[in-house]
Formats: sequence, C-alpha cells, structure tokens
Amino acid sequence: MKKISFLTILLAVALVCNAQKSVELRLNLQQGQTFVQNMEMKMTMKMDIMGMKIDTDIPFSTKISYKVVDIQNENFVLECTYEEMKMSMDIMGQKMSFDSSDQNQNLDENPMGKVFSSFIGKSFTMTLDKFQNIVAIGGIDKLIASILESNGQKAQMEGMVKEMFGEDKFKENFSSSNVVFPKKKVKKGFSWKTETSQKLQGMKMQIKNQFKVINITENSVEVSSVSTYSMDFSVSQSGQDIKMKMKDGKAVGTYVIDKKTGWTVSSTSNADMKMVMAAEGMEIPLQIIMNIVVK
Repeated sequence: MKKISFLTILLAVALVCNAQKSVELRLNLQQGQTFVQNMEMKMTMKMDIMGMKIDTDIPFSTKISYKVVDIQNENFVLECTYEEMKMSMDIMGQKMSFDSSDQNQNLDENPMGKVFSSFIGKSFTMTLDKFQNIVAIGGIDKLIASILESNGQKAQMEGMVKEMFGEDKFKENFSSSNVVFPKKKVKKGFSWKTETSQKLQGMKMQIKNQFKVINITENSVEVSSVSTYSMDFSVSQSGQDIKMKMKDGKAVGTYVIDKKTGWTVSSTSNADMKMVMAAEGMEIPLQIIMNIVVK
C-alpha cells in the first residue's frame, strides 16, 4: 500500500509540474501550409438623431484561406484568399444581401452582390512576424480597384467597398480575432498588455489590450482578453466640423491557440462602444455593438 501511495504522490507531483511548465507563444509556420478561418461578425449601429432612432444591422461572414507562400527573416508571408462570403444590410427598411453559396441569386439586379462576388477566389498577401504583428498587407488596394473597375461601380461603391474590404478593415478584423504574443514565455495566470490603433468606419481609435493565459493543455493555450477603446476624432467636411468622442468602449474575448504552430484555432470577441458625434450644433449619440466568432 505504501508503494502505491508513493507512486500516486509522484504522479500527482509530475502532473502539477507539467501543468506549470512555461510555453513560448510564437508563430511557427512552414512554407506550403494552409490554414482556414471562418469568421462570423454581426455589427449593430444605433443612432439617435433628435429623438429619431436609427438602427442598422450588418451581419457578415467570410471563409478565408491563408497559405504560407514565403518565409523572410522570421516573417511569414501569407496568401489570403476569399473562399466564401455572406452579408446583408438593413438600413431604415432598405435591405441588401449577398451569399456566395446561393447559385440562384440574380446578380444583375444586385450591384452590391455582383461586386462582392468578384472577391471570391481572389487573393492578396499579409506578412506577419513571429509575435503575430501585422508587418504589411500587399495587393489589397489593387484588388479592390480592379474589381470596382470591372463592374463599372467605382464612383458609386468605392467608399463602401473600401470600408468593408480595405487594408484598415482587414487589419481590424484580423487583430480582433488573433493575439499579439508576448516576448516572454507564459504559463497559466501569466498576463501582458499591448497598445494598438485601429480605424472603425474611418475613425481612428486607440486600444489598450490586457491578455491573460487561462488554460494550457497538451495541444493548446487558451487566452482571455479585455480591451478598452478611446477616441477623440474630428474632421472637416463641406465646411462643417464633425467631432466624435468615445464615452465608453470595451471588448472581451477568448482565443484558443495551437501550441505547435501558434495559429489561432478559434476565438470570440464581443465589443460595445458608446460615443457622441457632434455636427452642425447637434450631439448625436451612437452605439456600435460587434460580435465576432472565428473557427
């Protein structure tokens, strides 16, 4: 009995030691590898203009493949390709939608869907360093210009398409779904901070992120996040000064990261931002709620 008890104690000690073992969070990708992420995002915008409430819902989902096409000085060049896409908009009763899997939709009567369908199968590049910082995005502006020109929609849809598919938006979506790794090794309970900036609907925001390792298994590392947003933005358009100030902005998220490759297996992010827009002597409350799931 004493022998069995002693072995049991040794096993328990080994398990505890193994659980507390530090791991290094790094991208460790191999050339030729392909990863696929399915992102589902729902954004709701709520405005109150002199008592008139305007709500806009924009559900959007994409399937994007990431192929490692080059490795340069510990940086990874990924070929990003839109495989599938689905979105809809409901603005004051005006509905628009597109689903790349729907073979029966009439794109000739849906200019927006026709433009969006042109993204399917098209690629651009993203370069990441080993800590998963975005180093560069290549070819996305040329891709957008080519698609708009081929569809004869440059003047009509350029602004909206760039807002949804441009470099700033892609960086925003990728950063919301992935973690910038710390330079130190991590173990359960380890936390670190980062500061970044993003553009939301053309407005620059400063973001402070607090990450924490909440679990480590044999194959993965689970990380939680709390982010706070700040913004004090002003612009002059057509002789009018427009100001936007964040009153309260916060997001919480979780990320499951593959220990071997450093790639994000799945993630969730929920953000709630309340701000005030001042224009023409009026103050307009605005709330943006975003829910993002990646798997």
